[in-house]
Amino acid sequence: MSASTHTPTAVISFGPIAMSAPERGQDLHLRVSAPATGEALPVILLAHGFAKSLRDYAPLVDFWTAHGFAVIQPTFLDSATLGIAPDDPRTPDIWKHRVADMKRVLDHLDRVEDTVPLLRGRLDRTRIAAVGHSYGGQTVGMLLGARVIAADGTIGEDMSDARIKAGVLLSTAGLSG
Repeated sequence: MSASTHTPTAVISFGPIAMSAPERGQDLHLRVSAPATGEALPVILLAHGFAKSLRDYAPLVDFWTAHGFAVIQPTFLDSATLGIAPDDPRTPDIWKHRVADMKRVLDHLDRVEDTVPLLRGRLDRTRIAAVGHSYGGQTVGMLLGARVIAADGTIGEDMSDARIKAGVLLSTAGLSG
């Protein structure tokens, strides 16, 4: 997937879209941005960093959409906009909820298109990339096949998703060598 080199085009943005997600304890909110025209749009799922939300990364999203990509931005449970307390029982598993939220978006692309009629039939579901910044990089890494290693050395479950064909991890934490 590469951004086209054509002249940037007008974009549309729509949000928040509320997606039912009972197992996370509250709806998942999304922002969708896309070129106003064009067909077979590649999709970028953008995983925000810790405490960020669907309202962040506007310059990057604007660039991608102006160059032919549809961008979907979920707001994860760790977002400061949601105000979840550190002692909330979901907190230890927020990283798992992030991965599940990204998969939920992919599972419900029809609903996204129904909510944003200007997108109906324009998404290319064979060209999906995931991009994550900071904590979002860990989320994307999990979707690409990275696994958590427990304190006892046990390798965690494979949470990858074959629908994601490419990934970018921006400023992701990890072990240095």
